[in-house]
Amino acid sequence: MQSLKVIVLLFVSILILAGCKRDIVANQIEIDQIKIEIVKSSITPDGKLYTFKLINESKLTIIQNNVYLSYPIKTASGTKVNGFKIELQNNKLNVVPNEVVLLTAFAPKEMYEGNKHINSDHLYIEMNGYINEVKEGLQFSKSESISVKLD
Repeated sequence: MQSLKVIVLLFVSILILAGCKRDIVANQIEIDQIKIEIVKSSITPDGKLYTFKLINESKLTIIQNNVYLSYPIKTASGTKVNGFKIELQNNKLNVVPNEVVLLTAFAPKEMYEGNKHINSDHLYIEMNGYINEVKEGLQFSKSESISVKLD
């Protein structure tokens, strides 16, 4: 009788874990449908101004998110991520499916001008947030590198 309880408990645990794994995979597919595109980039006397679109093409609500921009650091073997980041402005909470949010960022010229180790022709975009509710296990992160042509 005791061994039957252990087997049933083990079986139920496996079903629960399998269900959680399926949810994580499904959420990752949906998270891949959250996109950030550059709309406009221009040079001002004080630096570079960027406008982006955060496009939620997923079926999930982005409850909270932060989006950052940085310039990659040139290395002998390519590039590496720059720890100095700029948070994009005009973000909002509760970005529902099919909603588009315009974000802006300004990079002062002191951040890149005269520094041969900064690749200011490429942007590294990083997004962190929560889907459906602010709860452990519903956090997501995504990043990408974007080539930039200035207007």
